[in-house]
Amino acid sequence: MIKNYLRDHGFSQNHIYGIHAFLFGSPILFFIEKVLFCEIPYYFERYIFSDWSFLASLTLLVLLDTMTGGLGAFLTIKRNDKGERIGTEFSGITLYRKLSLKTFGISIYVVSIGILKNTIIDGEENLLADIVDSGFYSVMMAFELASVLRNAYKIYPFEIIKLALEKLEVFYDKRNNKVNLD
Repeated sequence: MIKNYLRDHGFSQNHIYGIHAFLFGSPILFFIEKVLFCEIPYYFERYIFSDWSFLASLTLLVLLDTMTGGLGAFLTIKRNDKGERIGTEFSGITLYRKLSLKTFGISIYVVSIGILKNTIIDGEENLLADIVDSGFYSVMMAFELASVLRNAYKIYPFEIIKLALEKLEVFYDKRNNKVNLD
């Protein structure tokens, strides 16, 4: 097909062969295809992170948290008599900065847990693999869900949300910013 197109547009047979070899038989393209589309994803999934369904769920919770947090901040803006904002700062830059920092923090957390989970010691799986997989990921999802519920409660103080928050935040002491295991 390409050969016919090139021939119809006045390319010589040598040029056609060179272009065809470059496009379809080039060692450079083979290397790029092999490394980018085969090796890197394999090693990434093997040693760094492989739980894509969890990542999709976490991404949805982070986006929902961002939307409810932004809406809650927008609705709680206080204004003075002249209509100027007082106290709470809400802007696209602030929202972008918070989302970027949150995404970076979650990425570091997920990658470090993934590396710990996928570590092989003496040819055997790490003993912490099951604990890490279910435990830490569940805690992360619970904190994100609690954040979504807190933001939803700011938007509309519904009693069921308050009860769910009390159940989710049993172990977290907001005053000391640490987890209580008492």
